[in-house]
Amino acid sequence: MGKNQVFSREKLNIFKIVGMTALVFTGQTCLNLLWQYLGLSTSDSNALDIVNQLNSENFWVMALSVVLFAPVLEEFLYRGILLEKTAQYFPKHPQMVILFSAILFAFFHTWSFSVAFLGHFITGAYLGYLYMCNRRMTDTILAHSFYNASILFLQILFGMVQIGG
Repeated sequence: MGKNQVFSREKLNIFKIVGMTALVFTGQTCLNLLWQYLGLSTSDSNALDIVNQLNSENFWVMALSVVLFAPVLEEFLYRGILLEKTAQYFPKHPQMVILFSAILFAFFHTWSFSVAFLGHFITGAYLGYLYMCNRRMTDTILAHSFYNASILFLQILFGMVQIGG
């Protein structure tokens, strides 16, 4: 890595991406459990709306939206446009660019600066870091989809979401 290069240009393979995403997901799950233990609410109105829609007759449409459509759209918006354009204006400050993108990602997921904001911020920062390493949106879309699918799987497993309403 060069003197001014902050992120390795090593191309991350699918196993590293899935592994890193699993670590971020596991870390966030542990944080959520800690916050719940401390009596802090980790839910936000956006997440509750999604769970309600998943528990309706629209399950399959919502599941596809959560696992496929939202990651593609959000990665195009937050990494492909916002992060990339911001990086053009601040090429020597990639950490600041990632933080800015992560703050907006978190805020537009929660519409508040609540405890839930921190979880989305961590995810946004990780996805920004992943994008800056490879500059490939396919990597961030894959990670984002895997992350959302993992949440959906746990929600089904623990009975928060019933397939088919």
